[in-house]
Amino acid sequence: MSSGVYAIRNLANGKMYVGSSSDFDRRKATHLRALRLGKHHSPILQNAWIKYGEDKFAFEMLEEVEPTYGALRDREQHYLDALKPAYNVNDVADGHFRLGKRNTPEHRSKISASNMGRPGTNNGKRFSEEHRRRISEANKGKTRRPVGYRHTVESIEKMRAKASSLEERARRSERMRMLWKALSPEQRASRVAKMISLRLACTPVGQ
Repeated sequence: MSSGVYAIRNLANGKMYVGSSSDFDRRKATHLRALRLGKHHSPILQNAWIKYGEDKFAFEMLEEVEPTYGALRDREQHYLDALKPAYNVNDVADGHFRLGKRNTPEHRSKISASNMGRPGTNNGKRFSEEHRRRISEANKGKTRRPVGYRHTVESIEKMRAKASSLEERARRSERMRMLWKALSPEQRASRVAKMISLRLACTPVGQ
């Protein structure tokens, strides 16, 4: 197992993707699985993979780094700034599985600036009165499930049947991963705290 900053290099044109991990071999396997399924989180890298083929890409370690969040993030950011890799969708090292970690004010400002105006987000956007009116009109008449709503047995069986599909599971996992990645550290910590609170509330006394 090796920890550090790595690159996925296109041997045909020299373009690359840069990332970091405390377990390079495991992260490489994750990238390969996603790329072979056509579901990599970087559409730029995915399109290049499809165009040039797997044999035109090489995984290489750029620098071995101690397996700590701060060290990996800082060195990954160094290479992102120095190499400006063409296949990364984000030019800020936002890290992985960073629950409970707090970024410095400088790093938070970099993340904010990187996400500003990005398609699929509302960062820095202000809706006009007309746009808000249209949203309001579109939501009129929609039925909202009341608190404590429970699905019928038939409804639950239908949902289970759909979820049993491997393809559906993969799509759901990818959607949840992207939604989780879009959350700020504070939002993630808040959700985890709520989940723990709910589990404790549902645990019978004495267990």
